[in-house]
Amino acid sequence: MGNRQGSTMPSQPSGIVTFLFTDVQGSTVLWDRYPAEMKAALADHDRRIRDAVEAHRGYVFTTAGDSFSVAFADVRDAFDTAVELQLSLRDLTSEVELRVRSGIHTGEATVRDGDYFGSSVNRCARITSAGHGGQILISGSSRELLGDDLPEQVEILDLGVHRLRDLAEPERILQVCHPDLERDCPKLRTLEGPGDTLPTQLTSFIGRDHEIGEIVELLRDRRLVTLTGPGGAGKTRLSLEVAERVILDHGDGIRLVELAPLVDADVFVDEVAQRFGATRVADVPLGETIAATIKDRRMLLILDNCEHLVEPVARLTSDLLLACSNLHVIATSRERLAITGEVVYRVPSLSVPPAGIDVDKSLEFDAIRLFVERGQLANPGFEVNSSNVADIASICRRLDGIPLALELAAARVRSMSPHQIDSRLDERFRLLTGTDRSSDERHQTLLSTIEWSHGLLEENERLAFRRLGMFVSDFSLEAAEAVCADASILEFDVIELVTALVDKSMVTSLSSTEGDSRYLLLESIRAYASEHLDQAGEQPATAERHARYYTRLAADLQHRHRTGELAGALAVLDEEEDNFRSSLRHAIDHRDALLAARLVDGLGYLWYAGGVHR
Repeated sequence: MGNRQGSTMPSQPSGIVTFLFTDVQGSTVLWDRYPAEMKAALADHDRRIRDAVEAHRGYVFTTAGDSFSVAFADVRDAFDTAVELQLSLRDLTSEVELRVRSGIHTGEATVRDGDYFGSSVNRCARITSAGHGGQILISGSSRELLGDDLPEQVEILDLGVHRLRDLAEPERILQVCHPDLERDCPKLRTLEGPGDTLPTQLTSFIGRDHEIGEIVELLRDRRLVTLTGPGGAGKTRLSLEVAERVILDHGDGIRLVELAPLVDADVFVDEVAQRFGATRVADVPLGETIAATIKDRRMLLILDNCEHLVEPVARLTSDLLLACSNLHVIATSRERLAITGEVVYRVPSLSVPPAGIDVDKSLEFDAIRLFVERGQLANPGFEVNSSNVADIASICRRLDGIPLALELAAARVRSMSPHQIDSRLDERFRLLTGTDRSSDERHQTLLSTIEWSHGLLEENERLAFRRLGMFVSDFSLEAAEAVCADASILEFDVIELVTALVDKSMVTSLSSTEGDSRYLLLESIRAYASEHLDQAGEQPATAERHARYYTRLAADLQHRHRTGELAGALAVLDEEEDNFRSSLRHAIDHRDALLAARLVDGLGYLWYAGGVHR
C-alpha cells in the first residue's frame, strides 16, 4: 500500500490522532497526457510535502502514487502543515499544473505494523476526496480542537453538514481559507450536503398515486424517463414526488438541476457540474469530468424544465448515461429529448367530474380536491357544498384538470364565489393571474405559461398551431390537413407540424373509436391559439376552410349511411359533433345558405337516427 517511512521520521502518534491526507486532482489524465512533465513535477511535489511534514513533526505512514497519508499528535501541526503546503505548491514551477486537495480529521485510530486502521482513517479519506484542487477541508472534530487561536490571515468557512459515502454518520465540513488560496471552490463531492436535499414543499400533493406508481416502475426498469406535458400540468411536482419514493434506490444521492433560469448550453453544463461537485480540468471536456465524478455511483439526476435547452440537455444526458452505468435520470420537459433509451411519460390532467356530480362523490376527483384545498389556503372557510359543487365541477372541466390553472382559479376564492369564477372563465387569461411572489415568473399567470411554450415554436409551427385553434373539440389528421393547408403550408407538411406540436405538448394526441389518432388542444391552449388566429387576421379564411371540410365530411357520412354503414357514420358524427355545429354556425353567421343547407342535408338523417333533434 505504498512506501513505509524509516527511522528519520518522528515517533508514531497513537490514541487520538489527527490525520492529514493529500492527493493530486486529475493526476490520471495528467499522467496520460504529460508523462515526462509529470515525473519532474511530482518529484518537486513530494519534496515540498516532506519538508512541510518534517517541519511540523508529522508522521508519513503511507504514500500511494501522488497521495500522502500523514499522522500528527497535535491538530495544530496538521493544520499548519496543510496551509504551508498549499502556499508552497502555488510556487511550483512545472509545465503541468498540480492541484492538490487536502483533508484533516481527528479521531481515535488503531495502529498495526506502522499503519493506521479504523473509522477515523476512512472518514479523513472521504473528506479529502470530497474536496477540489487547492482546497483544504477540515472536519468538525478537528475544528473544535483548534479553538480560536488561528494563524494570521487564516479563517475557517463552514460548508455545512454532509453525508459521506459508506459512512453512517454525516460530517460537518469546513474550508480553511487564506488570502493567497482559492476561496470560491465548486460544491463538495459528497452524497448529500446543503442544497442537495429535495426542495421542501409548502402545499400538499393531491392524487397522482397511479401515475407515481407507473413512473417509479419505469425508472426502475429504464434509466431515462422524460415527463412531458403542457405548461402547468404538474411535471415538476410529480418528478419530486417520484424522487421521494425512490431515494433508497439511489444510495449515492439525488441531484436536482432547475433549467428554467438558464439561458445557454455552457451555463447548463456548468450547473450540472456544480451539482455533482465536478471541477474543470485543462483540455478535458466538462462533460467527461462530470462523468468521471459520478463514475459508478448509484445516483438520480432530475433535470427540470428542459424544453428551451433540449439539444444540449439531450447530448449531455446521453453522454452521462453511456459513461455512468448506475446513473438514472428524470427529465421534465414540454418536449421529449429524443435520445436512445428514453421513455416518454405524458403527464395527464387531473381527473375531472362529469356534469351532475353530487357533493359526496365530488372529492373522488383529484381536480376538485386540488381546487378545494387550494381554495382553503385563500379562504379557510371555503368548502364544497350542494350550492357550489356544480360550479366547481364546471371550473375543473373548463380548465381541463390542469393543476396550475386550477390553483390560479382557486386563489380567486378569497374574493369571488365559484359561480362568479366560472362565469368569467371566457376571460381566463385576465382572470387567472397569481399573487404568489415566490413562484416562477412563467407560472404567475396562465397566459405566461402558454406564452413560454409558444415562444419555443418554429414559425411554421406557430402558424399551424393558431389555425388548429379553429377546432372546438378534437379532430382528425385529415381535418387538420384541410384546415391548416394553404399557400403558406403544404398539405403534405401538416402531419410533420402536428407531430411537432404533439412533441412540444401544445397538441394532445388521443385514441379514436376507429383506431386512428385524433388530436386535441386543451381548452386554455385552444383559447390562446384562437386569439392569435384573430390577431393574425387569418380567422375568416381558416373558418371557411374548416366549414367546407366538414361540409364534405357530412356528404361522405350521408353516403356511408345510405350504403349500409349507419353505425360507422354515427360514430364519426359523435366524434365530430362540436366541429359540425361550429361549421353550421359559421355558415349561418355569414349568411351562406348553400353551405348551411349542404351541412343539414348531409347530417339531418344522422341526427334523427342518433336521436338528436335540432
